[in-house]
Amino acid sequence: MKYEFKVEGLMCEKCVARLQNVLTADENISEAVVSLENKTATVEAACGADAVRTLIEDAGFDVI
Repeated sequence: MKYEFKVEGLMCEKCVARLQNVLTADENISEAVVSLENKTATVEAACGADAVRTLIEDAGFDVI
C-alpha cells in the first residue's frame, strides 16, 4: 500500500535524511520519499498505516 503523511517537525535536510533512513530501514517498507518542501512522507509499505505512523513518531516527528 502507498501512504502519504503530513509530518510536523521537518526543519532541515538532516531531518529529512534521518526520517528517510528510519523508514527505509524497516523491512516492511519498500520505498520512502520525504519532502522538506511539502512536509510529507510518502511510503510504499507492506504494513498498515498505523505501523508507519508509529515509525515516524518514534523517530521524533508528529504526524498531522
